[in-house]
Amino acid sequence: MESRVFIDSNFWVYALTESRRKEDLIKRQSVLNLLQLQDKTFIVSVQVLNEVHWNFVKKFNFKDDEAYYLIEKGIKAVSRVVPLRDVTLP
Repeated sequence: MESRVFIDSNFWVYALTESRRKEDLIKRQSVLNLLQLQDKTFIVSVQVLNEVHWNFVKKFNFKDDEAYYLIEKGIKAVSRVVPLRDVTLP
């Protein structure tokens, strides 16, 4: 049976960026393991996409096009994007 999993912005930031800090590497690996789960539909809200974009541009100094590309290929390609009002899970 397929289940839906809501993934918040911090998870995506750890999954799509790399850090040299040991704590961040551990968190990144945990998130990547989560994203490997089978029979899951990953759900993200438009708000999560906006938060990830903001983090990429403001904290990681990515160019807007670079942030957009990472969101398209790293999040939207593997998730279902829902309006904020549709985030409730069963």
